[in-house]
Amino acid sequence: MAAYMNALAWWITKDKRYAKKSIHYMDAWSGTIQGHNNSNAPLQAAWSAANWVRAGEIMRSSYRRWPKKSIETFSHMLRHAYLPLIENGAPRKNGNWELVMIESTIGAAVFLEDAALYEKSLDLFSARVPAYIYLTSDGKYPVQGRGGINTTAEIIKYWHNQETFPVSGITQETCRDFAHTSFGISSISHIAETLRIQGMDVWKSTDVGARVEAALELHTALDSKQKPIPKWLCNGTIPDIMSPILEPAYNALAFNLGHRMPFTKNVLLSQRPAGIWEPPLFIGSETLTNAETPFS
Repeated sequence: MAAYMNALAWWITKDKRYAKKSIHYMDAWSGTIQGHNNSNAPLQAAWSAANWVRAGEIMRSSYRRWPKKSIETFSHMLRHAYLPLIENGAPRKNGNWELVMIESTIGAAVFLEDAALYEKSLDLFSARVPAYIYLTSDGKYPVQGRGGINTTAEIIKYWHNQETFPVSGITQETCRDFAHTSFGISSISHIAETLRIQGMDVWKSTDVGARVEAALELHTALDSKQKPIPKWLCNGTIPDIMSPILEPAYNALAFNLGHRMPFTKNVLLSQRPAGIWEPPLFIGSETLTNAETPFS
């Protein structure tokens, strides 16, 4: 996160001290880190890599004094310390895990200019989103994912014992808590933005936009108590609150595409300016980076 924030500060101010500090962090870690360990290793790697690739992309494209050898060392770190832990996803884990793994892998694929890795990640994304955010058009129950979770009983258990799906926007982690749900939606939004910049606007060309819009309107309405929690949803009780992850999707869907998202708007305005969420995992300063930004 420190490398990314300094890269952003460099991009905005053109103060070379920020550029040098961002490169300092990337050089120091890429010459040292061998990987992540323990049971959360893939998740930790994904959170870290999501920030690394943002910082790296900004600095490589805008600061000519990042030495070629340092860029090669940074690329080697992504390829060998991070990608082995994240590139294959985690289909049986809660969705926020696999989605941030896909997010960081797609970012690495862009930085490394690895077309095969990009296409592989896109396939994982296309399969995971409908298995994470439910639309009523999916049928009585959510779409099956890649993890062999196929029967009705398995799906209900995986969706944290949510048994009925009468409205669009319920996520696989809604009945776990809104914090982890926020992480999952955030990664979907980040991936959609990366794909758009690369020339594939999934906000418009797929149902990603419809799923994210439904999820945000449902969750922000309940989280802010603009609507009561219905008894059929999570037994009428939902722990935790949403993280400040609304800016990228709201900018895409409401500001650029003109969709009306009143519940999301009310919560978003109450959160501004969205800074670095604690703990600083992979979401930071998105009012700065996304708010009211026209698509070029």
